[in-house]
Amino acid sequence: EERKKEWEEDKDAVKELIDAQKSLTKARFDSIAYHRICAADVSGILSSLSYTAAYLSAVTTECEQMLYQERYCASDISRLLAALAEGAAGAAATSQQCTKFVAAGDPANENIERRLTGNDGGASQHSSDDGAPPFDTLHESVQGMFDKLEERKQEREEEREEKEELHDSVLEMFDKLKESHERRIERKTTRKVEQAECAIDVSQATFMLARSAAEIHGITYHCVTDYDVHPCGGSVLGLIASLSLTTMFLSNTVSECPGALDYRAECASGVSQIITGISETAAAIFEMYDACPTPTTVRNEDQPADADAEW
Repeated sequence: EERKKEWEEDKDAVKELIDAQKSLTKARFDSIAYHRICAADVSGILSSLSYTAAYLSAVTTECEQMLYQERYCASDISRLLAALAEGAAGAAATSQQCTKFVAAGDPANENIERRLTGNDGGASQHSSDDGAPPFDTLHESVQGMFDKLEERKQEREEEREEKEELHDSVLEMFDKLKESHERRIERKTTRKVEQAECAIDVSQATFMLARSAAEIHGITYHCVTDYDVHPCGGSVLGLIASLSLTTMFLSNTVSECPGALDYRAECASGVSQIITGISETAAAIFEMYDACPTPTTVRNEDQPADADAEW
């Protein structure tokens, strides 16, 4: 009995060790995945801010219907920074969304705490009569009485242990109900965020389609009507970047709008973001070559202000 009890204790210890190792592996797995998600989000923020600066710089000259070359140059530089950040975000997102680490974002794969409950393996030996007739001797009668008292004591002890186990089970049940309620609240909050992201991504996809139309207009002018290699190349690559961004935003909506994680859509989003970063970088370089001044095109301060158009 002692060896059996020791064996049960050793077996429980091994189970706890295995569970601890699994928890540590899961925590390390989640940590790597969340670091990649964080890198993608930070790069995405930098890209968004740079895009905002690029569009605002272009608006300041286009809305006034005047050619301010410096502002176009600033717009293209901001666009280049946005493209580099976009590519970095796509690389970080792909390393998480197109690999096994995508499971870290799936609530179904979260590590649910499991509490081990074990029964005491110890067995007690009960004294019993040896089959002799009752009241044979006074000694046997007294011994039988003490044995019955001992059995009654052990029965009460077992009843007390059963009550304690029942109490622990009830507490554990309430703990699980509390955890379930907290998860439900967290899920509702997450769902609201997903719905907001869905609306934003649909709007951005629509905007990128409009930008694609503008890039097509630029292609028809710079590549056909009035051919110029740098604006033509920038417009073609800009069209590729716009369509890639549209694909990225629509891929995001596949998971965000219904609230169900789609691994293929997540991976497609990251790949499209990488293509966007590469195309946008090349397009910005083409546009910078045409828009940013070189030492031979810098206007002399003695020239009149109306020389800006020629500059």
